[in-house]
Amino acid sequence: MIKREEAFLMFAKWKEESTHLKVLATVECTRLFFNDCRLFNFSDRRMALLLPGDRNACELSLDDLRFEYVEPKEGESAESLAALIGGKLGTELLFFELF
Repeated sequence: MIKREEAFLMFAKWKEESTHLKVLATVECTRLFFNDCRLFNFSDRRMALLLPGDRNACELSLDDLRFEYVEPKEGESAESLAALIGGKLGTELLFFELF
């Protein structure tokens, strides 16, 4: 597990650099997948993702999430996949940086 502040440093970097992200969100039995979105805004409680195409935003709650950083598996390129996972009972958010 990483500190919440460390996760928020990554969010700030993604926002500043307009990093392309894949996001998989599972919220109370609903699974949402966003491909090639960008982090538009965030606070200590919420984040807004700018979705591709129609320029709509999606807001997600960050309340009570614990964060983990997942390194690529041994033998995989460091550029192949890096993920930040936020989770709590009934909610899971996975963020994948696109390279």
